[in-house]
Amino acid sequence: ETCNNLDNQPILSTYHSGTTSQQQHHLQQHQQQQRQQVQQLQQLSVEEIVVLSCREILTDAADHSLKAVELANTLRARVGTDALANIRERWGGLLALLERYHTLFRVDRIPKN
Repeated sequence: ETCNNLDNQPILSTYHSGTTSQQQHHLQQHQQQQRQQVQQLQQLSVEEIVVLSCREILTDAADHSLKAVELANTLRARVGTDALANIRERWGGLLALLERYHTLFRVDRIPKN
């Protein structure tokens, strides 16, 4: 199975600070944006955090695509085992959840031989 981020839009970005006052101003703006993003994440459900994290992971992946096991392992490192267990209990698994968001993800299930 592979999962793709269809809109190719990054959710979070990184910023490398410089030494000029303009760069420091941009860094302060970026830090403020990151604080706002953290506050927004704190208000999200586990499902929303998993979906947003999957979008970010797939946006950074080559061809915006990963095998399900690769996505799950990367996701587990970001959100923890408890979040994935919650998704498994509530939705029957990560791929089943992502299939519900068909405007954001394409899940190609490949039969096992």
